[in-house]
Amino acid sequence: DRALGQVEVALFDPNYRGALFDLGIGNYRLKNFAASASAYERYIALNPANADAHYRLGLDYMELKRDADAIKFLEKSIELGIKKADPYYQLGYYRSEAAQYNEAIKLYKEAIKLDPKDVDAYLEMGNDYNRLKMWTEAMAAFNAALKLRADSSNAHLGLGNSYYNQNKYAESLPYYKRAAEISPKWSQAHEYIGDTYRNTNQEVLAINAYNTALTLQPTRGSSVYGLGLVYVNQKNRVLARQQYDKLQPLDAALAAKLLERINAIK
Repeated sequence: DRALGQVEVALFDPNYRGALFDLGIGNYRLKNFAASASAYERYIALNPANADAHYRLGLDYMELKRDADAIKFLEKSIELGIKKADPYYQLGYYRSEAAQYNEAIKLYKEAIKLDPKDVDAYLEMGNDYNRLKMWTEAMAAFNAALKLRADSSNAHLGLGNSYYNQNKYAESLPYYKRAAEISPKWSQAHEYIGDTYRNTNQEVLAINAYNTALTLQPTRGSSVYGLGLVYVNQKNRVLARQQYDKLQPLDAALAAKLLERINAIK
C-alpha cells in the first residue's frame, strides 16, 4: 500500500509521532491488527497521555483476542478522559460478559451521555437490566432504543424477554412476533415464540414455531429441547424420545433434563 509505505519511510525518525499514529490507523484499516498494535505501542511510549491511542490499541487487542490487554487500554483511555462513546460501550460489554452487570450498566450510561443515539448501548443496557430482573428499567432502555431504531429486532426481543421472564406470556408474544417479522431468519425469535405458545398450552402453534427455528438452525439445542417439552406435555413418549436422541449430541445437559421429564410421564 503506497500510503503505508510513505509512512514507513517517515519512521526514520523514531520520535515522529504522527507517522506512528497514521501507521496504526492504516494497518487497522487493512486488518493487520498486530502491526497496528505495534505502531500504537510505540506511539504511546512517546506520548503516554494520548487517550485516543490507548483506545485504538485496545481495539487492536480486541481483534487479536487479547482481552486482558484490551480491557487495560480501554480503561486507560477512559482514565485519560476520552470523549468517545465506544470505549465505554466496549468496556461495558466486557463487564457484561463477566456478569458484572451493574458496572456494565454504568458504562453504557456513560456511552449514552457521550452519544445519545447509541442504540447498541441502550440494547445492551436493557439486556443487563433483564439479567438483574429490573424489568421496568429494562423496558425503558429497549423503548429508548426503539425510538431511535423502530425496526430493531433486538429491542423487540428484549421487550418480549422482559415480559416473558415475569410469566406475562400474552404481553411477550407480540414483541417476539415483531422481532421475527423484522428478522425472519432469526431462529432465536421463532424459538421464543414457541416457548410462549408452549407456556400457554397452544401446542400446535408451539410445534410450528420450534420447527421453523430448527429449519433455520438445525443444531439449535434449545429449540429441540422446547419441542421435546411440548411432546412431554402431550404425553407422547415416542416423539419426545426422538427429540432427546437429537439433543444428546447437541447439548448433553439439556438432553439429561429432557430425559428426566420423559421418564416422569405417567
